[in-house]
Amino acid sequence: MEFEHAKVISQLALRASGDLNLVLIELLKGADSEETARYKQIIGSILSEIYFNILRPVYQLYPDTAPDDLKTRG
Repeated sequence: MEFEHAKVISQLALRASGDLNLVLIELLKGADSEETARYKQIIGSILSEIYFNILRPVYQLYPDTAPDDLKTRG
């Protein structure tokens, strides 16, 4: 994977993560406690997969593609 491709993947995955957070906010409107827990678990699981299986490997190859708040501090 080239640097420019890694940047695009990072941007798209972060956008998808943001959209999933917005989906969760909408799902939680009017949800009961059981639904709330289920929605949080589902969205959290998807976000975890995006981070650990897409973003983290990209950032390990190209640390400069990571946004400042996701860069590791030495």
